Amino acid sequence: MNASAARRLLFSLVATGAILALTGCDRAPESAQELDPADVVLRQRAALVAGDYRAARSYAADELRGKFDDVAFGAMILRGYQRLTEPGRAVVSAVSVEGDQAFVSLRLEPSTGGSHWYRYALQREGDAWRIAGVVPFDPDGVML
Repeated sequence: MNASAARRLLFSLVATGAILALTGCDRAPESAQELDPADVVLRQRAALVAGDYRAARSYAADELRGKFDDVAFGAMILRGYQRLTEPGRAVVSAVSVEGDQAFVSLRLEPSTGGSHWYRYALQREGDAWRIAGVVPFDPDGVML
């Protein structure tokens, strides 16, 4: 690798790290065809923090999307899952995939302090992972 290529690679890595740090994500985004369950959770989280409930709803499973339009989805999030909308760091702590189902554990570290944990259930719909549900839990695995 020549010096010019090395500088371009270094710049790309630094720029990607800066973008991830500013958005609070610990994983780099991939193309839509390559999203794994953790990427889906982190992208929905980024949309929720941005207040983009339409984009956030697009990561939900068909059955869930059928129950809410974009406005009702946003209202449901603000009513029952407001912590998911707060700025701060989001860290995927565990991912398990069992056939067409997946489970993702997410730790939120809001800028106001503290930690909040959520367990996501995802299902494969066609070639995409979709969020079927989310519940708060404590780090010892007890559902709250």
